[in-house]
Amino acid sequence: MPVLDVRARVAFDAKFAPRILHRDERAKVVLICLEPGQAIRPHAEQNQGFFFVLEGSGILTCDEVELELREGQLGAVPFGATRGLRATEVRLVALATAVSDRKPE
Repeated sequence: MPVLDVRARVAFDAKFAPRILHRDERAKVVLICLEPGQAIRPHAEQNQGFFFVLEGSGILTCDEVELELREGQLGAVPFGATRGLRATEVRLVALATAVSDRKPE
């Protein structure tokens, strides 16, 4: 696996566009860059998710619970739970990791 300069990939768009940093049979790592007010609407996933805030702050939704995440904090979402993320008053830069429990074929 190559070493990636994550900060060099930070970019903000008028409409959220995830930047996939890594993907294989069991895991995906995505760079999330949200302007204030932008969001990833809550949605169901069949994996476990982790959200690590690099810059800014936002609200992580896990099922129907909302949790504030700030720079340096990690939020974990259990397998199968609905999840979403939104930036509040400042830009939000986060790494999201989705991990599947299925074994590669």
